[in-house]
Amino acid sequence: MLPLIASFIPVNQMILSARTCHISTLNVREETKQTVITRGQWWLRFGDEKAHGLFYGRTSFLNSNGAITRTLLSDRSFTFHARLTNRLLETKTIDVSRISGDKLSDDEIERWISPALVKGYTNHTMLFRTSGGSMLSGLPGRPAIKCDDTAFFSASGQQ
Repeated sequence: MLPLIASFIPVNQMILSARTCHISTLNVREETKQTVITRGQWWLRFGDEKAHGLFYGRTSFLNSNGAITRTLLSDRSFTFHARLTNRLLETKTIDVSRISGDKLSDDEIERWISPALVKGYTNHTMLFRTSGGSMLSGLPGRPAIKCDDTAFFSASGQQ
């Protein structure tokens, strides 16, 4: 989740073309006998209506005492269609590939990380821009994801 954001500005029309986005995520899912925590890094590159992404994550399983019982890596490359109409972004995952070292099944990825990493998943979200220029997605008044354009360049060492 995002830290509290003081203000954000609805965007009437955004251009996704040639836009790179970096997102850090933390997913926590409490189940009956375990807690599953996934820390992930997403890199998205938007083209005209086709976009590409990479996800790298580490999923830890904790027992009822809070001890880590196992940790698995998940690395996925994916392609999706992205269509923007006014502020509404519709995405559909069209292809997903495992990258070396990925130990989670598709069902586990969908359950513990994101259904966006499963072929055929469709999502609708609204886009906003903060006064500082970051892009947010989510519902009005409740943005859920912050896209940081500059993190991709600083992570790769390029400017």
